[in-house]
Amino acid sequence: MEQDVEKKIRNAMRSYFRMNLLSQSEVAKRIGVNKQTISNHFTGRRKITEKMARSYSEAFGFDVPFLLTGRGNLLGEEEKPKTGKTISHTDSGLDAFLESLPENPEDAVEVLVEKLKEVNTKMEVYREVALYGMR
Repeated sequence: MEQDVEKKIRNAMRSYFRMNLLSQSEVAKRIGVNKQTISNHFTGRRKITEKMARSYSEAFGFDVPFLLTGRGNLLGEEEKPKTGKTISHTDSGLDAFLESLPENPEDAVEVLVEKLKEVNTKMEVYREVALYGMR
């Protein structure tokens, strides 16, 4: 497999785990291997075997052919046109989130700060994915 294809696979996996706030230790635990195995996959020191690809697939829903060949995408989804969505104050999801905030202003601020950190982390991943042209 070409180096740039292997890099595409590694970057897609890393982006997925970062976006979902999963550490290498957590990934290893879910798959049933040690952290060093996951680290080796992320750095390219070890290629992903068919057995490991199936383990990733079972634990995270990754596409086995993508992990082995780099064809398609990590989650095996069809490519969809990218569309932007503007969130307005009338979105039911936003309304539900705002209603779920604690009444105590200090607690509400704490929840908002944590949510903003999560959003910032996801935005960094989306930016990285956009730069590398991956999903």
